[in-house]
Amino acid sequence: MVWYLIGPSCKHYYMNNNWKESKFAGHNREWDFAVDNEPKGRILYVIGCSWWANQNVARLLEKEYGEYLIINKSIDGLSNTNMINILQNDVKFLSSIKNPFIPVKFLVNFTEIGRNKKEFTLVNPKDFTTSIDFLQAVLKVQYEKVKELLKNYDSYITTSFIPNTFNNNKRLIDFCGPTKPEQGPLGYSYSVGTYEFFNDNSKIFKFDKFYEQKVLENSRQYLFNHKQINTTLHPKSVEPYSRFLEYIRV
Repeated sequence: MVWYLIGPSCKHYYMNNNWKESKFAGHNREWDFAVDNEPKGRILYVIGCSWWANQNVARLLEKEYGEYLIINKSIDGLSNTNMINILQNDVKFLSSIKNPFIPVKFLVNFTEIGRNKKEFTLVNPKDFTTSIDFLQAVLKVQYEKVKELLKNYDSYITTSFIPNTFNNNKRLIDFCGPTKPEQGPLGYSYSVGTYEFFNDNSKIFKFDKFYEQKVLENSRQYLFNHKQINTTLHPKSVEPYSRFLEYIRV
């Protein structure tokens, strides 16, 4: 059984052709937005963190990929660990109903590392002297797992904003209008809590506290040095998504 859920976020009232537009129109994203009636012949499966879980993305995907049935499994604060778990479950299901005439394309956007404690066990931290090298190795393990999982599908695997060192695919952050060149070391976690965890467990993670503080500061500043990034460290408009999706489509 497949459940397909859709519903409004507000009530709709009948209006005849004599109504006048008001300031309301400028604040309502649906006012002039129209979804084309295109037959669905493909599936586009998207997964990521909060960078991909917002209204701008939903509307853009529906508009630009009208020939696709959109499956967006992105969740605010989603970890790479659970991103992979969701993918495993969904790929198994999609494989069970696989129709050779309905191609499935996957867009996977890894997020920062350290949101799930299991990520600290994928490689031995004692083999590394910095969080950058350690977390890069963790990300490589995660990437290889997803690459193998999607080997029979058309896929585009990248990261949203952390460095992508596992392939040459561009990231969403690359389309957010950098205002300055990269300066200093960039980490794979932009959360203060991750570095506090390293410091609290310094017997296991033998990283230099002052160097790691610099990594955190540089990484967060790197995001702020993009004109399309807001104070919450997220894209502030639909423009970067539009440019990114156009790039991967080509």
